[in-house]
Amino acid sequence: MKINIQPFPSNLDDLAISFVSALNPKLGSWTMGSAKKFLEHKRTRQPDLCLSVKYDDMIYVGGVCGEIIPWCNGNRLTNSILFIHKDYQNKNFILPKLLSLYFESAIKNYECKTMDSIAFNDESLLGLYRKIGITPDAGNVVVIGEIKDIIANLNKYSR
Repeated sequence: MKINIQPFPSNLDDLAISFVSALNPKLGSWTMGSAKKFLEHKRTRQPDLCLSVKYDDMIYVGGVCGEIIPWCNGNRLTNSILFIHKDYQNKNFILPKLLSLYFESAIKNYECKTMDSIAFNDESLLGLYRKIGITPDAGNVVVIGEIKDIIANLNKYSR
């Protein structure tokens, strides 16, 4: 069993399969088309921080991507998304290698000091994150909404 960490491939079809498998239904209803569009967007914004995992030199099983923004205490790695195909999520040797290369690249190339990301509210994942030093931020929550509804509510609110 060999894994190879490399930049996103030029053809995102196989990587999109892993993306959809990892995120549905936890984080929306991703299609192959929407996954490829998202991955292409991430690759365009910060290509050096878009890493894929190829398993046994045959199949892409996941990846991670994010971007750098200036922050009050230095550069921050943000908007990271980690995705591993559901059939490979229990392969404990994938995640350490992938995330180590990802974080080392952010430090080496951008002198990043901190990172933030959105994570599933899943205790096994949060437990793993705590073990490696990533903790939920008690002062922040993720907020989402339908933009049309927000505008309608703002119009009611402002009367």
